[in-house]
Amino acid sequence: MNAENREEVVTEDGSVFYLDDEVTVVAEKNLNDKVVTGILIGIVGNYVSVSVHEYTLVVRCTAILGKKGVK
Repeated sequence: MNAENREEVVTEDGSVFYLDDEVTVVAEKNLNDKVVTGILIGIVGNYVSVSVHEYTLVVRCTAILGKKGVK
């Protein structure tokens, strides 16, 4: 997919994601829902969908920060 045609998400720490990108995060310990929620708020706020597979967290950006009603 061509990144030029997609909207960027830039997080507070300067990380750049594109809408619908999947980012896999491998954790040092098993993830539970509270830990996942905390990690996500730190990464891209509330505009994400998440899949959790014990030690692996798959984060997909589903909306641009500050834009409501996007997908």
